[in-house]
Amino acid sequence: MGRGKVQLKRIENATNRQITFSKRRNGLLKKAYELSVLCDAEVGLVVFSATGKIYQYSSHDMDSIIARYQNTVGMPHLNSHHSRTAEYWKAEVDNLNKLVESLEAWEKRRQPKGDTSICRFLGPDCDSHPVVTKKATGETEDDTYTHEEGNDQE
Repeated sequence: MGRGKVQLKRIENATNRQITFSKRRNGLLKKAYELSVLCDAEVGLVVFSATGKIYQYSSHDMDSIIARYQNTVGMPHLNSHHSRTAEYWKAEVDNLNKLVESLEAWEKRRQPKGDTSICRFLGPDCDSHPVVTKKATGETEDDTYTHEEGNDQE
């Protein structure tokens, strides 16, 4: 007597789901092994459980199978975690350098000619600082002192 058709839907009971996963995983790994032996095929199989545990089978070296897959599909070949990390940080440095260059260019366009950018040294209260206020109004130190002395005499 044959098996009935299995309805494909998620098994709600966690215990039954784990048992089914274990049985089907073993069956899948066995089929991968049989395919590699019978057909002389390079087989690589990776399965992650719901808990994150990894199960794998490879007829040859898994890294060489993955590299062959990536070359066939046209994905860039990254042989190790180290090279991926180095490439990531190199790209990040390049992006940050471009950002710095664009910010410096923006700052140069924003500054009037001859501005020594004293606000860099004065900090966030730059606009209210007397030196910057005098520069903006065109007053000189002599004008300010004369004006202050005049206020004291009244």
